[in-house]
Amino acid sequence: MAIAHRSAGVFVDANSTTPGAIGLPAGLANGDTLVLVCQSRGTSATVTTPSGYTLPTNGTIQITSSHRVHVFHKYVTNAGAEVAPAVVQSVSGAIRARLSAFSGADSTSPLDVTCVAAKSAAASTVVAPSISPASNGTMVIWVFSSGDDNALNANTQGTLAYSSDGVAGNDGNISLVYELQTSVAASGTCSMTESLVGPDNWCTVTLALRPLAVAASNPSYSFGFDGNLMALEMAFGETPFSPNPVFVDISRYVRAGAGIQVVRGKTTVFSDIQPGTMSFTLDNRGRTFDPDYSAGPYFGNLVPQVRCRLRMRRSSTIYPIWDGYVQGWPQGYEHPNEATVQISCVDLFSRLATRNLPAALLDLECISDGAKCHYPLDEDPGATSGIAFDVSGFGAGGQWNDLGPTDTFLTGEPGRKAKWFGYSNLELNFGSANQETPGTGLQIDDLRTLEFWIRIDEFLPASHIDLTQFVFSHGSPGGAGLGAEPIPVDPEIVVRCNSTNGFIYCRFQNNQTFSGTTLVNEFSNLEVLLYDATNTLICDLPCPFYINQPMHIVCVLDDTLSTFTVYINGQAVQSTSATAGTFDGGSGEAGISMTSVGYKSGLIAHFAAYETGFTSAQVLAHYSAGTTGGKNEYPSDRLEEIADFCGLVDAGLFDDSDLTDHTYLSRAAFSGNVLSAMQDIVRTEQGRMFVDAAGVLQVQGRTADLHDLTVNTTNQATLSDSGAYAYSDIVLGSAELDLMRNTIYLSTNGGQVVVYDTDSRALYDERSESITVLVDDPSAARNLGLWRTMQFADPASTIESVTLRPYGGADPRFTFCLQVDLGWRVTITRTPQGIGSAISKVCTVEGIAHNIDGGGPWTTTLYLAPAVENYVTHSWWVLGDATYGKLTGSIPHLAY
Repeated sequence: MAIAHRSAGVFVDANSTTPGAIGLPAGLANGDTLVLVCQSRGTSATVTTPSGYTLPTNGTIQITSSHRVHVFHKYVTNAGAEVAPAVVQSVSGAIRARLSAFSGADSTSPLDVTCVAAKSAAASTVVAPSISPASNGTMVIWVFSSGDDNALNANTQGTLAYSSDGVAGNDGNISLVYELQTSVAASGTCSMTESLVGPDNWCTVTLALRPLAVAASNPSYSFGFDGNLMALEMAFGETPFSPNPVFVDISRYVRAGAGIQVVRGKTTVFSDIQPGTMSFTLDNRGRTFDPDYSAGPYFGNLVPQVRCRLRMRRSSTIYPIWDGYVQGWPQGYEHPNEATVQISCVDLFSRLATRNLPAALLDLECISDGAKCHYPLDEDPGATSGIAFDVSGFGAGGQWNDLGPTDTFLTGEPGRKAKWFGYSNLELNFGSANQETPGTGLQIDDLRTLEFWIRIDEFLPASHIDLTQFVFSHGSPGGAGLGAEPIPVDPEIVVRCNSTNGFIYCRFQNNQTFSGTTLVNEFSNLEVLLYDATNTLICDLPCPFYINQPMHIVCVLDDTLSTFTVYINGQAVQSTSATAGTFDGGSGEAGISMTSVGYKSGLIAHFAAYETGFTSAQVLAHYSAGTTGGKNEYPSDRLEEIADFCGLVDAGLFDDSDLTDHTYLSRAAFSGNVLSAMQDIVRTEQGRMFVDAAGVLQVQGRTADLHDLTVNTTNQATLSDSGAYAYSDIVLGSAELDLMRNTIYLSTNGGQVVVYDTDSRALYDERSESITVLVDDPSAARNLGLWRTMQFADPASTIESVTLRPYGGADPRFTFCLQVDLGWRVTITRTPQGIGSAISKVCTVEGIAHNIDGGGPWTTTLYLAPAVENYVTHSWWVLGDATYGKLTGSIPHLAY
């Protein structure tokens, strides 16, 4: 159920310590969230938190020179017994309050709050701050409070719930605007303009209600399987990565005769796990699933990538079977009145295969952290018509004139270009005619982080003033404050980032000090200044400055801590108190500029700006990406970076808790899509990556099959040719030589490494495999090759697959078929012709196929691989493993 504004109570207004009885919103119901706004005209007055209400701790009391505003909230558990809150302020004076109710919010998550500090009397506009995460289904609420009777005149987005003017005592107004966010990328920013009575003093508070996690209904549709009930559901109107999608059960439309086919994993030992699929046929005689039928219940939402899942209920337990995305809605007709839709779905792999990665890890980090603009500055002149590309995804590119590239100074991305600056008169413009995407431009409303990399190679003596300028500008040429700095007394470089609300100004200087006419000292320093939109200095931080060294400069305005911090090369070098609220509410032009006077040469790259304040961990991650490119990071770290980039982490669709790292990766160099990049990493780790039955991307390390996971290391079932867990079909391996690998060629960044089993090669000739691995260390590559030969150097009989056909309400095989997953360890036994003792093989499940025909039989086929045995039974050594990386006298190990 989506969050909705139910109603607002009666506005109360008094000149006392209490406004009197506050009216409850009409239609109040259990599960509603009450939002109480109180304004006190006395700046020293405080309002006592009413019984049962909560005042969020992160700044919901806002003060101007004329009034205070408090915002409280309460979750309603007994609407019939709910009473009006008793509001009391500490000082008698004008007080006014109003109560609103919202339905569908999560009771377990408190309100998220962001505030804008007081606005001066000169302010005629105010922009409410962003709030994060403003994901799909979040209700963003903006509370505006003014000290005069200035009704909210023009909210630029959202719906006005109320705008109430007080008359008792002093004037005053409180207003509330709300908007349900419909996409993960929602900004949660609402601008507002006063009425003509202003300007006035303003307080602004932004709140976010999180959507209630709707419990899925129990599967209840019978498909004829002995009491096993089904729910085939789709999330119409939801984004593919919505963290709390609302599903609709469409099981009654599924054609039983056509059945449901589910395939997950892989069918051969040496291939990568393939995208999982599910297919079924829907009855469409009522045009329910016709995208062109405007009267249909799902019209407008019958589009590709609708999330679809299948769940089964047996007794009181619910089992996820498959989760993925609809590929299309192909219409099928049989004259005169038959109509069907044959649905094909593909799991999360389909989303990952179509999302391309940026070239370098630093690009990926910038995009993942929400850059509003990011200019790598690596273009060759003329190759792209002089365009300087913005790779943030916001399309704010521009025109670069007469600037030559050179190799980058960042060790994390060797061979990449950077931009050189020196004596030439060079310019980058972002006028409307030069946009990378016509009609777009740089949009930085709430500048919180500025980041760039710079190396200044040479500078002239401070006594020399060179009037040649280098300008790097965004916005209209000649715009206010852009490229219009006064000529400095000393040589300097200025890097500046404007937002609509203020700007950050970085000034690199070469200074001299004299005693009379004698030069005493010549020194360099970096000065970082923070200004608001009126050009009023908020703070000034002196910082160290290094000649002929790469410098990663990050300036962060932190809303939560109310600090302004400068980081150089990953470390905080200066910090001071700074209230973000004093930085907001302006109407300046977003832009970036760079001016160089008196410096002979230098390089600049990766200029980026953000509307969120970086943490120290984020700063360090960006510095590491630029200097190392991810060299020597763990597979889990790089996988998490990629998963975060494509939204899997926020959506709750990524889990690498079963990945124990054994490998240090080489520097990241991406050239394809997310899926292929992740598979390369998992192949290097010799692990397993698959989408589980609930739609979550699971990553397991190589030791998950040995000592990391219970289901992978402990037998989960013994399937035999007779008995309670009997299989109906078995396929035995017949080409043992094809399943042997006694020679492994590994391509690494440092060249080729060959690992082989001498005894196996002597007996069976070379049975080779070539693998590309993302490592630099030859020893690590040998370790990977040894892992492979340990499993496959010797011939062995194999079991390729077994098929089970459970039937009857008491059949225990149903429970096994419903819950089995990839990586499970099972034992297969058989007694050929009933002669002699049973043969037993321990296997790992690598693929699963369900064929669900209406009325039966239910068929589950498991595709198997030989299980990896315990380390101690082999001449095996896992490099770097805390247990199995130790050489002992009692266990023989393969030396190399």
